[in-house]
Amino acid sequence: MLQVNLKRKQGNKSVVFGVLSIPKYSFKCVTMEQSPATSDMMYKHSCGIPEGVYVLSSGFSQGYPMFPLFVKKPLGFAVKPKFNLTDMNYNALPTGDIAIGKAIDGDFAIQGSGALNTAFTDIFKHHFAENPNEIVVLQVHKSKNFVFTEMSYEDVLLEDANRNFIEDDFDDEEQAELEDNNDGQ
Repeated sequence: MLQVNLKRKQGNKSVVFGVLSIPKYSFKCVTMEQSPATSDMMYKHSCGIPEGVYVLSSGFSQGYPMFPLFVKKPLGFAVKPKFNLTDMNYNALPTGDIAIGKAIDGDFAIQGSGALNTAFTDIFKHHFAENPNEIVVLQVHKSKNFVFTEMSYEDVLLEDANRNFIEDDFDDEEQAELEDNNDGQ
């Protein structure tokens, strides 16, 4: 059995960062997921997979043969989650997907790496070719020292929009017109 571990280390209301490791191949990388669902909604939207154990199998995805794919779709998800090698920003990451990269890049993104993607896909290509009947298991869990920050992507966008709205509230012509009106009174 090939063990793949995903340990969630830090997060906020929108995104969770972690470390994915494959001990047999001495592989480690950074992960990014949407925050896991906190409610018992019937259908999960904009959330990461729940903590637990998942079986992976060989398949074709993102242009790679023998790519690790989830065998079953988690309850309540519209599609099977997948490892994502292309979407490095929170706002582009599909529900349930696990983005892999080389480093955290701000509060809502990770840095991608072509070399890392190649190493990841080569591990599974080699493993599935050499051991076609061996079970591959992904274990997802939270670190004992998990750090949570009370912020969300929407909060940051709203704060930025409010700051820009206040700064752009008056243009030069409107400001001069107001000053003229105030001087005349």
